[in-house]
Amino acid sequence: MPTRPPNPSPFLKASKCSRLFLEWVSPLISKCRKQGTLDVNDLYEPLPDCEAATLTDKLEANWLVEIKRNPDRPSLIRATLRTMRWKPLVNSLIFIPSELLKISQPLLLTFLMRFFEPCSMMPAWHAWLLAMGTIFVAFCSSVILNYGIYVNNTLALQMRVAYSGLIFRKASIKINNILQVTDQRVKIMSEIIKSMRIVKIYCWEMAFDKKIRHTFLLLDESERENRLLSRSHSELACIEKIEPTIVKSIQTQSPKVNGSFCLKNIVFDAHPGDLICIIGPVGSGKSSLLQTLTGEIAIFDGKVRMHGSFCYVPQESWIFSSTIKTNILFGKVYDHNLFRNVVKATALDIDFVQLPNEENTLVGDQGVMLSGGQKARVNMARGLYRNADIYLLDDPLSAVDVKVAKHLFQ
Repeated sequence: MPTRPPNPSPFLKASKCSRLFLEWVSPLISKCRKQGTLDVNDLYEPLPDCEAATLTDKLEANWLVEIKRNPDRPSLIRATLRTMRWKPLVNSLIFIPSELLKISQPLLLTFLMRFFEPCSMMPAWHAWLLAMGTIFVAFCSSVILNYGIYVNNTLALQMRVAYSGLIFRKASIKINNILQVTDQRVKIMSEIIKSMRIVKIYCWEMAFDKKIRHTFLLLDESERENRLLSRSHSELACIEKIEPTIVKSIQTQSPKVNGSFCLKNIVFDAHPGDLICIIGPVGSGKSSLLQTLTGEIAIFDGKVRMHGSFCYVPQESWIFSSTIKTNILFGKVYDHNLFRNVVKATALDIDFVQLPNEENTLVGDQGVMLSGGQKARVNMARGLYRNADIYLLDDPLSAVDVKVAKHLFQ
C-alpha cells in the first residue's frame, strides 16, 4: 500500500491573526477551486492535539481511575472532564463577547436613528461614528462567533476521537479473544482432517476425540456427551469395542489389491548422489512406499535404514496464510544465498517479477492467491531450503507445465 506523503498543517506556523480569521485554510480552499475537487493527499495531517493515540490513552487512564474511585457507579462524564479539563468551560466563555456585541448593535442603531429625526441637533460626525461603530460591532461579533464555533468543533472532534478509540480498544480485545479461540479450533480441525490417514493408521481416534472435546466444548464432563455429542456411555463402550476391528480392516484393506499385497519384496540401496524414480500406474503404491520410508505407514516385515537427514515433499501442496518467503523458510534462519539458489532452482524467480511484493507477497488462506503450479513449487522450495541429505519427492512435476518441469528436473 503506497504511503501518504507528509503534509503538515499550516496551523502550526500560522500567526495569531491568521488563526483568528482562519486564514491558514485559504491555500486548501484555493486548491479546491482550481482542481474542482480534493484528493486525500491534499488534506492536512491531524494536529498534535487531535492525535487518536494520545487522546485515547488519556481517556482510558482517567476511566480506569474513575472505576477505582467509584466501582459501583463509574461516570464517563467525570472521566471526560478530567481528560478535557477546563477546555469546555473556556471555549464556552468565547461566546459571551459575541452575545454582548449582538446586544450593543441594536442600541447603536437606536442612537443612529435620532440623527434622522426632524430638528435633530446631532452633528454629522457623531452619526458617522455611530454608523462605523455598528459595522465594527457586527464584524467583531461575526469573527468571535466563527472562531468560537471552530474551537468548539475542534473540542467535539477530540472527544469523538477519544470515545471512538476507547470503544475500538475494548471491542478489539473481545474480538481478538474470539478470533484466537476460533483460530485455535480451526487449526486443530484442519490438522486433524489433513492427517486423518495417519490418525487412523496409528489408532489415535480416541485421543483426538478427547482433544476435540476439550477444545470445542466449554460444558461440564457430564453435559458434553448429552447436550452436544448425544452419546451415551453404552455408545462410547460400543465404539471402544469396534475400534480394533476397524483398525484391522484398514491395515488389511489399504495395502491390498485383489486380495494380495501391492508392496512386497522391495529391496534397493540408495547412495549419495543417486536419483531413483519410481514409476507405476495410479494406486500401485508409489506414495505408500515413500510414506513407509518416512515411517508414516507401518511395515509388516523387513527393515528401513536411512542415514542422514531427509525431507519428504508430498504430492498435495500445503500452504499456510502468510508470505511466500515465510512459507519457504518455515521457521529456518534466513540465508540469502541459499534462498536465492532455491528460488532459482524452483523457477520462482520468474513469478516474483510478476507479483506485487515479490517474495513478500501474501498468499492468502490455503494459498488462494497462487496457482496450482506455484503452490507445488513453493512446496518444493520449502523442502529444498531444509538442505537435507535425502529428498523424497512425491510426484513433484504433476502440477507444472512441460517447460517448468524440464527446468526442475535439470
